Amino acid sequence: MQLLVWIFVMRIVMLVASAAAYFINGLIAKARYSNVDEMNYEAPLTSLVWITSAVSIAFTYVVSSLIIRRWAAILRNGGNSPLSFLVAPWLAPSFRNSSKSSPRRNRVMSKKSFAPRKKAVLR
Repeated sequence: MQLLVWIFVMRIVMLVASAAAYFINGLIAKARYSNVDEMNYEAPLTSLVWITSAVSIAFTYVVSSLIIRRWAAILRNGGNSPLSFLVAPWLAPSFRNSSKSSPRRNRVMSKKSFAPRKKAVLR
């Protein structure tokens, strides 16, 4: 579930990063080429690619670290984190239900549980 949420958040972040890079590149191109008589039209496109790459990497790093820190806080506090309402409220109940003292986790496996099961015979 967390991976799916991360993927969609990164998709939104990439859209925001692309738009931000486009406007940043527009400001730089306007400042650099507004008073020039001749220009190479590939130069602003090349700078757009570089700016978009840098902004996308920075946004991805920042947003991923925030999301992962909040998920870690939710896991550490058993879902009772003060940050749990900020990040995916649907994640907190699943963390609360899976406590470390659950009888299913602490159950010792016996030899019977590893024995092959008998096949049911239909008559």
